[in-house]
Amino acid sequence: MVTGQFHTNHRVRPCRFSQDEAIQREVFSNSLTIQPPYFLDQDLKLFYDPPMIKLIDQMRELVDQALANGNPCILATASADGEPDIGYKGSMMVFDDESLAYWERTRRQHLKNIVANPKVVVLFRDTKVGVNWRFHGVATVHDDGPLRDQVMARTVAAELDKDRERKGSAVIIKLDKVTNLAGQVLQSR
Repeated sequence: MVTGQFHTNHRVRPCRFSQDEAIQREVFSNSLTIQPPYFLDQDLKLFYDPPMIKLIDQMRELVDQALANGNPCILATASADGEPDIGYKGSMMVFDDESLAYWERTRRQHLKNIVANPKVVVLFRDTKVGVNWRFHGVATVHDDGPLRDQVMARTVAAELDKDRERKGSAVIIKLDKVTNLAGQVLQSR
C-alpha cells in the first residue's frame, strides 16, 4: 500500500493507494494528468487543490450594503515611494467571486496611488454583526468599456449622484487574500 496525502482547502488528509493502482495509474510519475483544480506535487507526493478566493454570501451582503448600514469600507493605498493613504469608499461592492470594485469619482490621491502601485487593502468592519475582513489585492482602473459600465450600473445612488457628469472610473480589485483583523488568513490565492 502506498501512502500519500490529499490536500484540500489548506487541510492535508492521508490517502492510500494500492501499489498496483499507483503503478497502473502512474500516480507518482510526470505523465499523470490530474484534472483541475487538482495537481500533484512530485516531491512531496501530495494532491493539491490550489488555494483560491471565493467570497462568501455574507461578504457580498455586508460589503454591498456597507454604506447603507453605516459601515463604509476603508481603502488603503500607497504611492510608488511608499507614502500610505486611506479613505472611505462608499461605493465598494463585491464585483464577482474573487474581486471587489468601487466607483472612483474623486480622481485624486487614491487613483494616483493605484496607477503607481496597484497593491491595495480594503478594510470592512461591522461591530453590530461582529465581523471584520481585510481584502488584499491588486487594483486595475477602467476609464471606459464594459467593466466600467458594469461597476457604474451597480454603484449605490448616493455615491453615483456625487458624480453627475459620470467622469469617474471603475476600480476592480482582484483579491490575493482575505484576512481578519488578527491577521489570520481566511482565503488566499
